[in-house]
Amino acid sequence: MPLTLAILLFAAGLLLNRRIIIFLGLCVLIFFSTPFVSNYLYTFMEANMERLPADEVHPADAIVVLSGAGISELDKAKVVEWNDPNRFLGGVQLFKSGKAPLLIFTGGWLPWDATARPEGEILIEQARLLGIPEEAMMTTRKVSNTAEEALGVSQVLCERIHKVGNLSLPRPRILLVTSAYHMPRARLIFEKAGMEVTPFPVDFRRPLSMSASFTDLVPNSGALGGSDVAIRELYGRWYYQLKP
Repeated sequence: MPLTLAILLFAAGLLLNRRIIIFLGLCVLIFFSTPFVSNYLYTFMEANMERLPADEVHPADAIVVLSGAGISELDKAKVVEWNDPNRFLGGVQLFKSGKAPLLIFTGGWLPWDATARPEGEILIEQARLLGIPEEAMMTTRKVSNTAEEALGVSQVLCERIHKVGNLSLPRPRILLVTSAYHMPRARLIFEKAGMEVTPFPVDFRRPLSMSASFTDLVPNSGALGGSDVAIRELYGRWYYQLKP
């Protein structure tokens, strides 16, 4: 990651007493902290991604919403705080448009926060408040990454087949809802897990125009965070493309 690389270069420069290495670390930090670079990385990661109106999407057997809303429950009242509701809202929109009879939320869960409930359980409660019937929703077991989400969804679909028996076989058709920059990797993983995937990307982060202004060349922490997310996702794509 850019920040880690910069810190390593700073440390190496100090240990070796080489100013050129420290200067290189500074260049790395400034380069990836500029909005122009961050915007370019997101534009590259979201290439060929297009958000269609829900009414124009072909129907499927299930709508799958990947975790990533960053929600948390506060206090005893369990008030839900949202970081990013785009995936959740995209899934709800597809369901209310009649694009699938089943809405699946993955059970995103962080192992180091053992007291937190899986995200899928909370999202089912929130979707119920919006009028979606509980019998039309399911969630996976606890999952901590995209590969586990794909396996969890596959298990849920198998349960659905045994209970209802109305899914397309041998490859269930799903509408996959996740962030646009994450969609290529998620689609690859779900297809390897035996599903036929129709992407429904949300949470676009690329700018509407790549015309740069002076402020796009001024480093800031938000741009550094964006570069970090984009590069980490790129590593993930390479890994799963090479993985059997």
